[in-house]
Amino acid sequence: MITRTMISIWAAVFCWLLGMATAVYGTSLEGIAQDVVKSFAEKIDSQRATVQIAPDSFIHVQSGRRLGLSQELYNVFTAALSKANVKVSVQEVGAEPLVVSGDYEIAEKKITITVRLRQMGEVYSSDLVVRTVALQRSDVAETLLADSLGRAAEGLVRKLASQVIIPRATTFQVAQAIPSGENKATMRIGREFQQAIQAAVRSSKRFGIVSLGKDVPITWLRPEYAVDRTKVTLLLKIDKKESRDNYLVQTSLDIEDMDSGLLQVYDDRNMVVCAEVAARERGDVQPGTDRAEMLLQVVTDELLTRYNIDVTRCKEGFSGRKIILRMHRSVKKTDGYAFVSSRLQADVTDQKGRQLGLVNASARISKAADGRDHGALVRKTLEEESMAELASAVLIYQR
Repeated sequence: MITRTMISIWAAVFCWLLGMATAVYGTSLEGIAQDVVKSFAEKIDSQRATVQIAPDSFIHVQSGRRLGLSQELYNVFTAALSKANVKVSVQEVGAEPLVVSGDYEIAEKKITITVRLRQMGEVYSSDLVVRTVALQRSDVAETLLADSLGRAAEGLVRKLASQVIIPRATTFQVAQAIPSGENKATMRIGREFQQAIQAAVRSSKRFGIVSLGKDVPITWLRPEYAVDRTKVTLLLKIDKKESRDNYLVQTSLDIEDMDSGLLQVYDDRNMVVCAEVAARERGDVQPGTDRAEMLLQVVTDELLTRYNIDVTRCKEGFSGRKIILRMHRSVKKTDGYAFVSSRLQADVTDQKGRQLGLVNASARISKAADGRDHGALVRKTLEEESMAELASAVLIYQR
């Protein structure tokens, strides 16, 4: 009798587990949202509760990115909650906020969506409701499932933000995206990738609170890319000048998800480039001085040696790509020692004066070292990463 009872109990448990693992099929995203929200009412006071839900509440499991379906899920769940007279907010509300989140898996014929209503607490948090539902893939527009460079950039920024702590006072800049590895071709994707990272930073909950400007930064975000026959690998590194900690995250996009125009290699044949020094304020290196000549010499030598870019000195009437160099020097004393600091801005423009790239760099050496070698500060300012950004800006593809 006891044995028979135990078998019945285990059979019931097995069936319950099987039921939990199997997603219930829905007929539409709107119908799924309304059905799931009804189950919320069994756990919360719908008339008094405020539920937090945001555009990034739903994530694609396989890539960790927010595809178009993420926004659509946010839209339908916000509408369903409002229809059920539940207050919604993009911010967490109260000491123990209620948060809606979820993810989805995309298979060949179906999409499986998991939605959670979670109560957050100071000590621990708990799931009040977990629902898994499925939808025929054919019932969802393929445009909502498509990947893109912008979504990949957003995923990289989110991943990086989860790994590092950024003080609120931080100022940083997104560097020009460069090819990963040595002697790799510069492609048009570089500028687009840089802009995608900038947009992702501005919309980021974690990074959006810091300053994203053109001033010489404390912290750099450095994007890189690598292209092969089947995929594009995208990398993002954060490096802090005052810290030895460097963090690197990466992701990839199928080659089919990329605009083929972004993968075109810039053809540098017959390209004409010149460089000149300009001064805007007191303390800037003045054109025609020995320091200006040293700056031009280092830039032209490095671009030719490392990247095979032949740069001439700009003359009146020049038509082509132009590098305008502005370098500010200052001397400060710290603990009795004198240091010379530089702040360099390299502005790259095309023959019509349109900006192709802006590279900022800075360095500091002792005044004694600067006196022994007048080129030391310039060379330290134009280290490998800065020169790689400058070369990418010069070589950027342009229709």
